[in-house]
Amino acid sequence: MKHRRGRRLLPPSFAALEERALLTTLIAIVDQAEGTPDGVVEFREGDSVVATSPVRRGIATHTLGRLSRGTHHYTAVFVPADPEVSTGSTSGSVRVRVVL
Repeated sequence: MKHRRGRRLLPPSFAALEERALLTTLIAIVDQAEGTPDGVVEFREGDSVVATSPVRRGIATHTLGRLSRGTHHYTAVFVPADPEVSTGSTSGSVRVRVVL
């Protein structure tokens, strides 16, 4: 019998890479008690998947292009490679406000 390992997905964090280019990088950290997480993270704005990134060493990232003015809300959804071994999880929402 396989044991399901709980995984905790932290809310995506954001880093402005270069102010002139107005780039935003989504970063999701997948944490688990044992072993290395295996799967992908879907970065979502509302119900729309904006990117799917592989988890490498517990981290998944995606750099967004230029965002439209206004407020954007993003979540990260961990999708395990083998749902029999671990469960997926969804982060809380993070707000990004574009004023330029």
